[in-house]
Amino acid sequence: MAEKKNTWLGLSSYTYPFLSGVNPKQRPASPLTPVQLIDRAVELGVHCVQFSDNMPLEGLTDSELDAIRDHAAAQGVLLENGMRCMTPERLERYIRLSERMCVRLLRIIIDGPGYEPDRDTILRTIRAALPLAEQCGVTLAVENHDRLLAREYAELAALTDHPLFGLVVDSTNSLSTEETMDEVLRWMAPYCVCCHIKDYVIKRSNSGVGLAIVGAPAGQGRQRIPELLERLRCEARQDFSTILESWMECCPTMEETLAQEDRWARESVAYLQVLPALRG
Repeated sequence: MAEKKNTWLGLSSYTYPFLSGVNPKQRPASPLTPVQLIDRAVELGVHCVQFSDNMPLEGLTDSELDAIRDHAAAQGVLLENGMRCMTPERLERYIRLSERMCVRLLRIIIDGPGYEPDRDTILRTIRAALPLAEQCGVTLAVENHDRLLAREYAELAALTDHPLFGLVVDSTNSLSTEETMDEVLRWMAPYCVCCHIKDYVIKRSNSGVGLAIVGAPAGQGRQRIPELLERLRCEARQDFSTILESWMECCPTMEETLAQEDRWARESVAYLQVLPALRG
């Protein structure tokens, strides 16, 4: 039997999709900053932070990036980075940015506004970037996200066949392609270098007609989180991070939304921290 891989818990800027300040429905006067996200992780006893595309770092100055990196190091927090729209130019920019930040993993959503490359273009872009990724010590991690099937992501990983390329197994995104978690794991688990945990419920829509998939705190929805993590630990070929995200809907007021978002984060972390896969 193969040795079980290790995983560790992290927060994401998508743990706080409203406080991060880019949700068009409600925007706080003072959005969460990268340093504040690191501090929240420390407060909750979490030692990894993933900056995603809702908290982009590419517009920051070198001195601002260095301050974030140094603050994380001083707090003992491991950093991961994230980007959307994997053009060759953007991928190179984010690899170099990740190197400056001492980031070990770059989470990638392939598509962007007006940009949906075919498989050959995706493969060429990844392969062309791998020498720079090797030089910078950054693992490239593509996330399952809407357009492609889990099998197609696994094919990308198999065709790339490189130790610094893997997949982000998002626990919920592939509902958009009508794939179950079992189907996602069947294809993607061996290549997992990061897992995104989101819980959800299915309920009647507000109109009473049809169904809606909405978020829930981890452990309070339909996602079989303990089973998911154990399968990944058994089937992944390397250690991986487990990053908490949220699909929370907004409340009637900004104050209520931010209070619930904070409560969900705390409840989710408390649930995840006692799971055998993440304990310690």
